[in-house]
Amino acid sequence: MTEKALAITEKTGSYLLETDSWGYELYDLAAICCYRLGMYEKAHNYALIAIKMEPDDIRLKRNLELIDIKYNAALESSHE
Repeated sequence: MTEKALAITEKTGSYLLETDSWGYELYDLAAICCYRLGMYEKAHNYALIAIKMEPDDIRLKRNLELIDIKYNAALESSHE
């Protein structure tokens, strides 16, 4: 669902499109969802985008650290 929301690239003025949808929040949510689904590479990429948009957010940085633990472990096991 987050990827569907992120696919919307134009503001239409509709009440259905919240202003928060244009900030880091959807990328943060996508990172969390992908992490929970075991999609660590996607989680990593979404977390990086969220941090670029909100570079001073400590929670985002800590989430990326947690994601990277799983992401790096997945990379290592795929090379074995």
